[in-house]
Amino acid sequence: MRALPVAILAVVLLAPSPFASGQELEAIARSGLPALSRNWSGPEYAQAADVIAKGRVPLPRLSDPEGAAILARLLSTENLSLCRNAALPLKMRLPDFAKIIGSTGQIIMVYLKAAGDKQSAPHEELARLMAFMLQVSAQGGELADELLLEIPEDETYATRMNGLKQMRSGLTSVFIGAETSLGETGTYVAADLSIILEAMAATLPQLKKAFAKDVVIELRRKLERDRQRFTGADGLRLDAMIRELAVQEPLAPAGTPPAVPKADPTPGAAPARG
Repeated sequence: MRALPVAILAVVLLAPSPFASGQELEAIARSGLPALSRNWSGPEYAQAADVIAKGRVPLPRLSDPEGAAILARLLSTENLSLCRNAALPLKMRLPDFAKIIGSTGQIIMVYLKAAGDKQSAPHEELARLMAFMLQVSAQGGELADELLLEIPEDETYATRMNGLKQMRSGLTSVFIGAETSLGETGTYVAADLSIILEAMAATLPQLKKAFAKDVVIELRRKLERDRQRFTGADGLRLDAMIRELAVQEPLAPAGTPPAVPKADPTPGAAPARG
């Protein structure tokens, strides 16, 4: 787990709705955390990451009402509403996405430091964070698709395309890290792995658009090996992902713009046949 890049850790499924008492809500407000009853924006994720990293609140745990309330807000995909709002320009949505995914990574680092104590390791919290990061990354993939269509073919084209390539490389790393986690039985229990697998299966159709062809092949083979260790619903999720990664046509490297058919330069030439 500690060797994995920060970007690959995450969560999507919320725990049952937690309730914090009036005193707990007062303490949360004094800590500097944003209000838990409303959606958080990217800058508010950064604010929350600072509060948690500096220990202004106890490390949020699902077993504690106050911690569960914080995690419910932190891991809610409702916080992606600004990123999903197609009525807003990309120049507003991309920075919000970057703040959310970056700040979540900072929070994960705090949990990793607490994972050294095997007796009280926050394994479920880490699994849910992994799932959330997958969901955030899938949203980033949608933004990347939009960005590709808006990049002008001017003097900035090469620079912008390189930035897009790096963005998609980061999204790829998230999914690769999630797959790696499936083998970390010393960190996660079976229920944790089910959380991660469910998020992987849900986000793969979008995230695979960021994968280069060799990554598709590599991941498919890894998932085929993983399949031998899982049964039931988890096995079915792996089956679905293996099918999703079946290569039916050559895939261009991540970030490559769609090919535009060129006109035949020979006057009167017959159309080329496939």
